Amino acid sequence: MAVMQRYADIPVSNPVLSKDHYTEAEYLDFERLAQGRWEFLPIEPLGLPGPRLGIIRAMSGGTPNHSEIAPNLIMALGSALRGKGNRMCHVFNSNLQIHTENGLNSFPDVSIVCGKPLTYGKRHDIVTNPILLAEVLSPSTEAYNRGEKWMQYQSIPTLQHFLLISADKMHMELYTRDEPGWRFQTFTEANPDAGIPLPGLDISISLTGIYALVEFDDE
Repeated sequence: MAVMQRYADIPVSNPVLSKDHYTEAEYLDFERLAQGRWEFLPIEPLGLPGPRLGIIRAMSGGTPNHSEIAPNLIMALGSALRGKGNRMCHVFNSNLQIHTENGLNSFPDVSIVCGKPLTYGKRHDIVTNPILLAEVLSPSTEAYNRGEKWMQYQSIPTLQHFLLISADKMHMELYTRDEPGWRFQTFTEANPDAGIPLPGLDISISLTGIYALVEFDDE
């Protein structure tokens, strides 16, 4: 799997981490004390004997558009929830770590948890029960977010919505859990004020709010 710009394998020269693969326990020990945000991507399927191995990746910062779109989405979701009188669902930024049943430990750009957060093992800062996850895309991360990460996110039983939001144009894709699988919708600048339905939260939002004050390059 190619390493994306926002995800870099830990350098071999690192005096603490110098192996190609690590167990989740090694990752959790390192991540608890490390500076910045680090992601654990399992490379083995479930069910194998012994500790599961994975890759540890450092997550770097995003572009100005990325850094503006994510908080815009948080505000849009929070406003819609409060407008419905919903005070049971909480909107989180990218500092909250999510653990999937398939073994991914990651920091999505935006997440929503309704009710009490269910934590992973003894780590009270890792949550397992989001109802919504969102990733802001860039050319360097798009393939990973659409592919491996989305596949991992689908293993979360509570997940109802997954949003993929472009950082270089007004464009959003929405996956909604539906019987028997996932329903896919796209929303574009052709109709920016159209409601984006999130039935799992009983709210809707619009592209206008997500892209408020965001400026795109002419090219």
